[in-house]
Amino acid sequence: MKLLTKRLLAVVMTVAMVMCMAMSAMALDGVSDSVLKSVGVNPDKAEWLSPWINFVPADEGESGSIENGTGKAASDDEGYYLVDLSKYAKAGYTNFAIVHNKQGEGQEAFKGTKVKMKHLSPFRLVGEKTGSSSGSSSSGSSSGSSSSGAKSPKTGMNNTWMLWLMAAGVFAGASVVAYNKKKG
Repeated sequence: MKLLTKRLLAVVMTVAMVMCMAMSAMALDGVSDSVLKSVGVNPDKAEWLSPWINFVPADEGESGSIENGTGKAASDDEGYYLVDLSKYAKAGYTNFAIVHNKQGEGQEAFKGTKVKMKHLSPFRLVGEKTGSSSGSSSSGSSSGSSSSGAKSPKTGMNNTWMLWLMAAGVFAGASVVAYNKKKG
């Protein structure tokens, strides 16, 4: 009975890893074509220029740090917060838009690098790459996309699913080897 329990545990663990891989592959870190098109951005030329940044009100006690994925947004007299991502705008890109990830309610986009919002949640800057960009701007683009972990804002496919697949394969292989040793 012990061997059956170990085999069952190995199968459950492998299935769990494969499910984590699938969830990671399906987790959209991007934005749909229709959202990009709504603000005039061509999805085929669009690239992320900033990481997701969760803005908090500037008057709250928390410290905002872009490196930690948080930022501060000052409010005006009417209660709107100014979200400013202009420091991420790069040469070689045009048609900048801010994507707002409304928690559990989808995404929306706003033209430009600054937007006034009533509610704060994660924001990210996207830009349309111009066709005549130089080599230096394309190298900046690749470093920006590698730091975000997403392959494309169009698909939003996160590359961590490959790690889960490899882990599931290693675990399945190790359990087969252990089963064969125990059996023989």
